[in-house]
Amino acid sequence: MDKPQVSVTDALFTVDAFARQLIEQYESQAIDVALAIVRQVNHQIHLSARSLESRVRPASKPLSHAVILRTVCEYFDVSEDEIRGAALNRRTTHARHHAWAFLRERTLLSLHDIGKLFRRHHTSVMSGAGRVDRDGDAWRELQRRLDAMLTEVPQ
Repeated sequence: MDKPQVSVTDALFTVDAFARQLIEQYESQAIDVALAIVRQVNHQIHLSARSLESRVRPASKPLSHAVILRTVCEYFDVSEDEIRGAALNRRTTHARHHAWAFLRERTLLSLHDIGKLFRRHHTSVMSGAGRVDRDGDAWRELQRRLDAMLTEVPQ
């Protein structure tokens, strides 16, 4: 049985065509990978920008955490030791959650920083601050008092 004769030119042409096909295939895959990386980077930049926007609160001037704690403690008639302590009664936890929510909105403290102030885990701070009724009477009154303090207390 005779083997078909393949010329060197035909073999080179076949190899060249195969090489071009591989280059096109991997080039398009490389472009797809590069596009996926660009999309991921854009997504991360978008998330970072949203995070920064949420940390900068131009609607209200920042207050010190001491002023916020003092105001919340006076309103709920609890001491700072109680609000920072382990008490789980309704009045104290309500005051603590309001303090956390105001610290998040009126300062540039992170959840981790607020947790350190109260010897709590940052997820507890996140959960407690999220439970605050921001349409309630206590919120509105504390908001009014803190806004009034902006003119009274030097920053």
